[in-house]
Amino acid sequence: MKKPVLPTLGLLSLGAALGVVGNHPSLQNGPAGRPVLAALPGTATADTDGDGLPDRLEALFMTNPLVVDTDGDASSDFVEIVTGRDALQPDARSPVGNSFRVVPFSTREIIGGNEYRFVYINQLYRIAANRLEDVQALSCFLDIGGTRGLRIEATGVMLQLFEDMAVIEDVRDGLLVRVTMKVPMSGLEAIPGGSMFGTYTQITGQPKAGGGVVMFHSGIPTTIMPLPGTAQFVIQPLEPSETNGSTVWTRHRFCLFDLVVNGTSRSGEICTIVNADCSTAIDRACAPDCRASNGGIVFIPDGLAILKGG
Repeated sequence: MKKPVLPTLGLLSLGAALGVVGNHPSLQNGPAGRPVLAALPGTATADTDGDGLPDRLEALFMTNPLVVDTDGDASSDFVEIVTGRDALQPDARSPVGNSFRVVPFSTREIIGGNEYRFVYINQLYRIAANRLEDVQALSCFLDIGGTRGLRIEATGVMLQLFEDMAVIEDVRDGLLVRVTMKVPMSGLEAIPGGSMFGTYTQITGQPKAGGGVVMFHSGIPTTIMPLPGTAQFVIQPLEPSETNGSTVWTRHRFCLFDLVVNGTSRSGEICTIVNADCSTAIDRACAPDCRASNGGIVFIPDGLAILKGG
């Protein structure tokens, strides 16, 4: 496997290069005693172990941001997460064909002495034929306001908000790509039902779709995403925990649950949260009111399929 490289993307700025930053992640024990991120420095694209996954993405997937291969199975965390394998335990499955999904995370950052919120949209591509030009179409959208929401075509805007990129050429898995875009969250806090950041694309003639949900619970930005290697989903609020110089640290809280579809609309699926519990996640970092979220209703624009990607 080659080291991640950062190709130039036309006139788009790469932002800060991937690498080790001065403020290191704060770790605590997670599943099976593995260290996972508890608090993160404000530099959103910092990649302490240099594996191509920002520390904040490692937090979402509960991998070790200080180790390239958390489960020690000779496939890096980047390779396993982009191809949809389990990065927390040895997973010898060979991915078949192309794949694509979208994973968001949110931040609070200090800029010029003021605090701002952003959502980072991470597009994860597996291109089996190992040719970047095989990504033949791209359409990004923002869906806001639940079942009666508004869909905004956002491809041009999203490309202008390009922040970071990592590419790995893997002998077995093909070309693996992460593209990260930084989107201001101004105004999204007031939207009921959350927002979907989604993308439709075509890889070697195969249509693919992926999306991520960001919502606000008691004013705290929260993401919903599938938990790799399981049929469950994880909801993760990010809350400010401490300041460190000019950066704001955020603390990850976890709540695992299942989503049951109990209705459909013209624009998506209405789901109920069931089996919400922290017992198999990180008890010491359990999301507030995790178990009380059972019975809660979540609207997923375009349905669970786009949330899972494929």
